[in-house]
Amino acid sequence: METVEDEVGVLKAVGKHLNPGGQLIVDLSMQSWLYGQVDRRLGRLRRYDTRGAIALFRSAGFEVEEVVPWGHVYNGVLWWWWVRRSDGVVKNLGWVGSLGNWIMGGVKCLDHFIPPFGMGSGAFFMLRKVDKGDVQL
Repeated sequence: METVEDEVGVLKAVGKHLNPGGQLIVDLSMQSWLYGQVDRRLGRLRRYDTRGAIALFRSAGFEVEEVVPWGHVYNGVLWWWWVRRSDGVVKNLGWVGSLGNWIMGGVKCLDHFIPPFGMGSGAFFMLRKVDKGDVQL
């Protein structure tokens, strides 16, 4: 969703193929405060925060049943730090991407020992298409 211009339009188009009560799982890049040059280089137009994502899904006719954070915020923070050390300029992710992937591969070992504490760098949203008779609060 973070790479498309019209998020609501895409969600409504998908919703047309679901029966009322049908379920959809959406994976989003989270922590809007981390959005930056690396995201833009990767084609992301945005990152999300939980409230904004829930509002987006509701506006497209979905109810959020569950949010499951994944990944650790420190992954994005380390990327941000690494890009800043490169004078904030990312023209080609070649060496930055390779070195960053190598570093992050080692750091991700921590994922097995440190829980994300509800603040993942991404999240799965379990959605249900709202019946026209359902009332959203």
